[in-house]
Order: sequence, then structure tokens, then C-alpha cells
Amino acid sequence: MSVNVSPRQLSEPGFVPMLAGLLAASGLDDPSRLVLEITETALLSNSVDLQDRLHALKALGVRIALDDFGTGYSSLTWLQSVPADIVKLDRSFVAGLATDPRKASIISAVLWLARSLGMSVVAEGVEDIADWDALRTAECPAIQGYYFSRPLTPDDMHAMLLRGPALSLEAV
Repeated sequence: MSVNVSPRQLSEPGFVPMLAGLLAASGLDDPSRLVLEITETALLSNSVDLQDRLHALKALGVRIALDDFGTGYSSLTWLQSVPADIVKLDRSFVAGLATDPRKASIISAVLWLARSLGMSVVAEGVEDIADWDALRTAECPAIQGYYFSRPLTPDDMHAMLLRGPALSLEAV
């Protein structure tokens, strides 16, 4: 399960202890099943406190995803200094990927870099089969977007899971 964490939440000194308490109370047997998605704007301060909090979150066993990577103020330094497990490529790199060789080159480079650093990549914002095919060809390990589903309530998610896959498993 992935949860967005705002810059304000991340800056709160009590955030890590609160999350530790929630994890303990939840009975979640494997904290790595929880992914905290942190946007680039949350990293702008790049303070010692922020780095300490991120490392404390990792010590809890949760995974950290750099959300909307590639927009705004991205820095390769963050890939080196932030203890992230996942890089989430922003939709701006994905939309039109199938027809834009420059975007394809950028995606290939980010995939290579992330793999070299032991990180996984999720491509966000896939809205058509052409971009999905281009990402599969690039061997992107995880893909999300409206092509597959809009955000769902828990009840709608349950109903969707009961219906089974809408996409052909052969296409995957």
C-alpha cells in the first residue's frame, strides 16, 4: 500500500514516532509493504533533520518512493542522499512516450540509473496502450495510470478485484 506524505507531515518531529505506533497497532507483519510517497518539494530543504527522518523511516522497515521524479527541482544528488527504494517517474515523461524519442531516451536512462542504485521505477500517468507498450518495451517494472484504473474507493477496489482482470493476461 502506498501513502502520500506531505512536506508538512514530514517536517513534523513527531511523524516518525507516530508512524511507528501506527505500524505496531496495525499488526502489519511486514512494514516493507507500506510505501511512503514523498514529492520532490518535500526534499527542497534537504536539511539534516529531513535526512535523519528519512533514515528513521527506513529503520522502521517501510519503503520510500520519490514521487513525481523529474519535475521541478530534481537533482541527481537526491538519488544519492535520499534512502529511497522507488523512483516514480512523472506523467510528463510518460505522456506521448511512444512517439517521442527524447522521452524514450530519458526513460531508458532513468531506468538504468535506478537499477544501478538498487531502486525500482514506477511510471505514472499511463493513459493509452501506445505508452504502455513503449514502457513494456523499455522494461519498466511497474506502471500505473488511468489506462488501468482511476483511483478507487475501498468498496470499488473490492468490487473490481471480485470481477477479475479487465485486461488480457496475455497482454501483460
